[in-house]
Amino acid sequence: MENYTAMRAKDFYYLLGCGDEEKEMVNISLEELENDGVIIRNSKNKYVRCDENSVTRKGTFRKGNGNYGFVVLDDAGDTGDVFISPKNMLTAADGDSVVVTILTHAYGDKKAEGKIIRVTAKAEKTLLGIVRKGRRGLFVDGGNMGNFDLMNTGGAKNNDVVSYSVIGRINKSSKSEYAKIVKVVGSLYDEDINIKMAIAKYDIPTLFDSEVFSSARSLTNMINSEDIASRRDLRNENIFTIDSFTAKDLDDAVGISFDGEIYNLKVSIADVSYFVREGSLVDKAAYERGTSVYTPEQPCICFRESSARIYVLSLLMWTGWRLRLRWTLTQKAKW
Repeated sequence: MENYTAMRAKDFYYLLGCGDEEKEMVNISLEELENDGVIIRNSKNKYVRCDENSVTRKGTFRKGNGNYGFVVLDDAGDTGDVFISPKNMLTAADGDSVVVTILTHAYGDKKAEGKIIRVTAKAEKTLLGIVRKGRRGLFVDGGNMGNFDLMNTGGAKNNDVVSYSVIGRINKSSKSEYAKIVKVVGSLYDEDINIKMAIAKYDIPTLFDSEVFSSARSLTNMINSEDIASRRDLRNENIFTIDSFTAKDLDDAVGISFDGEIYNLKVSIADVSYFVREGSLVDKAAYERGTSVYTPEQPCICFRESSARIYVLSLLMWTGWRLRLRWTLTQKAKW
């Protein structure tokens, strides 16, 4: 590859001695390499490499605070980030994978400047913004990301907070960037809008699908006698829950006893694995969430509530401490 020179497709056919079938395979391979940003066709229809030794490079486009942007190169070398003016952005949006041609190299404090010649992959991410009403209709106010015309309204109204994905420019001559509304989070004036925005920003799941609902309802709190016999029976000890009545995860408890000298403290947690089997729909739904997230108004629970309540301290795992408390009189009170 070090001695590679730009070649047309027919040059590859000749070097590889291709027949008609082989030519089609070469065309497919060249197209895949081009889509992956490994090579690119120049104005002379020749394939050139995209690497640190070439003026054609791969990277990720990052939008600036204005209309300009930068390409963070995969193999930056001494080039650093490449400045992209609005006229050279093509249809790239923030986070897109792109191929850029270096127009001028970096010198002194001045960054290299380039021109995006291909968008190889669109960024799959959503952002938060506010729908505003302008002279041309509704648009998304993305704050530092800028403003975006809408490809669709998604049922959003003026002053609605929305999650959206950036489409970018529709064509080379387009001056506006476009966005697509993914979800209406709520009105900017809702009392709980800050909580809704936090849930949307971090993509915290709030709902379970119908199959998980059905699986949770099918769980049972019945424990067979063999399992009870194989465990230590703590039912006659003074153990009580530390979860409130309104909690969604009733799974913690403590117990304490005193033998005249030593306090025995037990901390228990429900043995969820006895009821929720590994690989089940409920287990997979919980694994995707990782943990329950509690907000002041809307808890986003790890387990479906009906599955969380069936194992309330019926089977548990616990650990304990033996505590000796010593009291020392440091100063007599004066009355």
